[in-house]
Amino acid sequence: MSKETTRWRAGIALAAGAALITASVVVWRGLGPQVVVVAVERREIVQTVIVSGRVLPLSRVNVGSLVAGVVTQVAVQEGSHVRPGDLLVQLEDSESKAALRLAKAGLRQALAKLSQLRHITGPVASETHKQADANLALAKRSYQRQIELLQGAGAVPSQVDEAKRALDVAQSQYNSTEQQAIGSGPHGAERAVSRAGHAQAIATVGQAKVRVAESHITAAVAGVVLLRSVEPGDLVQPGRTMLVLTRDGQTLLSVQPDEKNLAQLRLGQSALAAAEAFPMQPFAATVSYLAPSIDPQRGTVEVRLAVPAPPAFLRPDMTVSVNIEVGRHPAALVVPNDAVQDARSAQPWVLLIKDPRNDRYIERRPVELGLRGEGLVQILRGLSGHESVVLPGSTKLTPGQRVRIRASPPPALPPLQRG
Repeated sequence: MSKETTRWRAGIALAAGAALITASVVVWRGLGPQVVVVAVERREIVQTVIVSGRVLPLSRVNVGSLVAGVVTQVAVQEGSHVRPGDLLVQLEDSESKAALRLAKAGLRQALAKLSQLRHITGPVASETHKQADANLALAKRSYQRQIELLQGAGAVPSQVDEAKRALDVAQSQYNSTEQQAIGSGPHGAERAVSRAGHAQAIATVGQAKVRVAESHITAAVAGVVLLRSVEPGDLVQPGRTMLVLTRDGQTLLSVQPDEKNLAQLRLGQSALAAAEAFPMQPFAATVSYLAPSIDPQRGTVEVRLAVPAPPAFLRPDMTVSVNIEVGRHPAALVVPNDAVQDARSAQPWVLLIKDPRNDRYIERRPVELGLRGEGLVQILRGLSGHESVVLPGSTKLTPGQRVRIRASPPPALPPLQRG
């Protein structure tokens, strides 16, 4: 075979190859690029707001002393649970107890004086007044008789003078015993002084009891000891915090979602929370409070959630992750999130597959979005439920462009279960 013939045959092969490549490109362009599509379907969708926060103690109680003193006993440790009336801290109280004993002795003395006035002094004064009254009546009759005798010349003036002196003495004794009887009577001044002394003694005892109680520091509410900052032998001053308690009550979670979620949040919405330290042990919660204002620095709103059955491992200020369910639809029209273009704008849209007589091309369709779930979004308007939408790929697509549908891989079969 000659060299000319060989070159001629090689040229023909190259031309045929080029023609084949050109024809393939033309066919490919005519059919359009391959795309992946998914069918629009109806299924349940749940929209949640996911945010982290902390366990919020109901309230904290700072325990201090009202008086200065030396600590003799600390009856609790950090983590101890206390009930109202339980001893927390004991201060040196020997001086206050001695003052209480002295006050009680004064009270007994006041009671004795009041009893003496009621049962001895008062009755004696009354009887003495009765005797003075009788003596006065006798002195009056004697004096009157001496006057009559003097007029009949049966008495001398000296006897009349003696009778007058006796009458004056009897009158003075009567007046004196009358004042004593009135003063020691139920409404007299001496009885009032005695009652005042008794009341003062009672107040002194009460004051001394308060001083003793101030050195005996007890829990006012039920709670858990968070912090202990005092030890036996310490000298404490009024106002110093010795213990910090967290009050028993309903456990609350505090989270700070972005303010853009405010329109979706409602009181009573259910949530599922999990502590970062125990992520495999979620627990239920319910939205119980929405802050009336926005944090201007962070652009967040405080949301508190009540925990009806808190797990035992929860601790104040523990970090938690909370999924708040803000919407649910049992049979929503949904598409994958990736299928929606401009989803955050006011005019989102999707690309549909149109198939008139197997001549497939794409069409842009505006849609209205609803709930946004995990990987899915609800379509409120724009689709009927019988369409297929295009998922984005590496090739830029334009409405009206012809496309080819890429075959989706078959779903993975579940592994065989061995009996």
